[in-house]
Amino acid sequence: MTRRRLANGSWGDRINRNVYNLNSFCLDWLEFEGRFDMPKLKRCEIVPEKLFPFDERNKYKEGDGAIAFYCEDGEFESVWLRANRYPHMPAIVSHAGVSLTPDFSLYTDYPVATQIWNVYRTRLLGALWQSQGIDVIPSVSWGDEHSLEWCFDGLPSGGTIAISTCHVRRPDHEGFLQGFKAMLLRCNPETVLVYGRGLKGQLEQLANVRRYDSRLTQIYEQRRLPLEAIKST
Repeated sequence: MTRRRLANGSWGDRINRNVYNLNSFCLDWLEFEGRFDMPKLKRCEIVPEKLFPFDERNKYKEGDGAIAFYCEDGEFESVWLRANRYPHMPAIVSHAGVSLTPDFSLYTDYPVATQIWNVYRTRLLGALWQSQGIDVIPSVSWGDEHSLEWCFDGLPSGGTIAISTCHVRRPDHEGFLQGFKAMLLRCNPETVLVYGRGLKGQLEQLANVRRYDSRLTQIYEQRRLPLEAIKST
């Protein structure tokens, strides 16, 4: 049995048929790919000057940069829970102009089903926002080597891709680089936005990288702490 599709309904009609917490209202007009039917994103070539933390989104003027979700998942769970409220995300992004997709966590000790679900949520929200006229830059993450089979599904070829190195510690460098190289082969991005200073120099040898200091680095530098205290953030 499949769900009954709504061919040409208004936004209100679609919301009335929405399954809470699944955001099924937008499935009829999105495109999917891969073994797990990941929603497909369109290519974006924007390279923002700044990345603004989602929880500080109201501080910035329009056109200054991109909203980023590199924080604890609970800080931005609202964008999933309120996805069916049409003005919600466009109003938030209007303070910046561009948005990255949410960076739901892919911790390697999470069940694989949870990791796949988090990639799906990331892609679905990005595709939904693009359908609402928002410029969206895909934010990409991966877990262990097994996740490389599906974690890039739905991503466009070329354009701009964003990643974070903030939680990549030295024992994990080799595995992270393996995923980074796999992402380059799959997506062939023109520019990679890197949030954080991790693996500085190594990623630059592999791709055209644009770096952004993490919020923690900015705080430490404002307090003028030694470089050794912030070099891995």
